[in-house]
Amino acid sequence: MINVTLYTREDCHLCEQVKTELATLQKEYPHKVVEIDVDSDESLKEKFGDSVPVVEIGPYRRTAPITRQDLIISLGAAKDREVQLEKLKDPIHEARKKNPRLQEITARIEFHIGYLINIFGSSTLLFFFMWVWHSSHLY
Repeated sequence: MINVTLYTREDCHLCEQVKTELATLQKEYPHKVVEIDVDSDESLKEKFGDSVPVVEIGPYRRTAPITRQDLIISLGAAKDREVQLEKLKDPIHEARKKNPRLQEITARIEFHIGYLINIFGSSTLLFFFMWVWHSSHLY
């Protein structure tokens, strides 16, 4: 089963449209939707801002505006990925399948690592490129 995380907020008509589209695709692409209100967590509110809805389908992320075609592509890719992981008998995938809580913990860790990279990585890269540019103009 494909896990779908839908980041929404109250009174969001685009969020409602995505929920409706996901419901219509349920039969063709069986999935489990977890809906998270971005306004309930300050870090989520800061991360997503006004770009809701945001949909995470397996490892794939889509941001607003999200079309039905975007959902079909992401659900299909996640389904294909799952099939390939099954064929490879990937031990991490097997462990996640057996313990759904592990999936949730792993997703949270990935989220926070990505957040830290966005905060610190971008400023570090900026200083690095400024240093390189400055060094190249000294001669």
